[in-house]
Amino acid sequence: MELFLKLFTNEIQHEVVTQTNAFADQTGDCCTRRWSSWQELNEQELLKFLAVRMLMGVNRLPEMKQYWSKDPLLQYPIISKIMKQDRYFEILKYLHFSDNTRPSGNNQILPDIKTFGYGGAIVLKLLEPYLNKFYHLYCDNYFTSPVLAKYLLEKQTYICGTLRKNRKHTDPPPARGPNKMKPGEVIIKSCQGVMTEYWRDKKVVAMISTCHDHSMESLPQRYGGGEIIKPRTVLDYNKFARGIDYSDMMKKYYNIRRKSMKWYRTLFFYLVDLCIFNSFVIYKSFHVGTKAKFLGFRLNLIRQIIGSIQPVQITATISPTDQQNRLRLSLSLKTKKNS
Repeated sequence: MELFLKLFTNEIQHEVVTQTNAFADQTGDCCTRRWSSWQELNEQELLKFLAVRMLMGVNRLPEMKQYWSKDPLLQYPIISKIMKQDRYFEILKYLHFSDNTRPSGNNQILPDIKTFGYGGAIVLKLLEPYLNKFYHLYCDNYFTSPVLAKYLLEKQTYICGTLRKNRKHTDPPPARGPNKMKPGEVIIKSCQGVMTEYWRDKKVVAMISTCHDHSMESLPQRYGGGEIIKPRTVLDYNKFARGIDYSDMMKKYYNIRRKSMKWYRTLFFYLVDLCIFNSFVIYKSFHVGTKAKFLGFRLNLIRQIIGSIQPVQITATISPTDQQNRLRLSLSLKTKKNS
């Protein structure tokens, strides 16, 4: 929990709580009677709310209301013990992160969207302090484009990454088309220091780079013996960008996001997932050699959040009329100090 709170800081919690309470006050008069008596949110209750979301990510049900169901096949007693259903949906309804009384200033945040696209504009915003220092950037096809690659090269910054074949200003492959390329075949286009490379593996892979020439490397195949020849661009991308791909893969497991939500709430829950994953990575760096599992780390985080707020003990009993086949379910969660 300590590592998680180093990333999901007290300042972040305070800002979320402040803006959520303000938004509830601003919109409360327009809502139904059910939500008219808003009780102010605090940092501890926000963490309880997130603990419930984490539990929902570990054990997914089709609908959120089913976690509070009285049906023995669906009920999840620990969630109803942590937070009542009405309060959970009340917080979710008003969850907010910005002051609506102030202008958003979106036009000033990413002025390069028209030229570089949204992904490219984000790259330039983040790279601003690091331009003209000969850094090498590796990123996936959401961000890359020939226009961005050329601009970064002028700023003495190099880029390598996968490329969407339909990206604007991307040189198309020769007339025979990438779908007719043979396995292992490579097609290269180069213009003003920007190289576009098509390589056929199991499918066609498009790469863009300003820091590679066209070179190939022979590697032993993982299965069946023999060798496989891959472009240097692909090998370096896999080497330097694999951490991001691994992060994306791991965040898909047990994530706390749900469909049919406002985009800014989806983004918030994505960032919470990112804090959880990054705290797990830091934890593993402190415990080299241990076989720490992401699920176990996540469950311990939930236990510690709950335990730091309130002790939770739950006992649920289901007794059929047939005494011989009586089924008793007993669930308990013991509060532990940071473990």
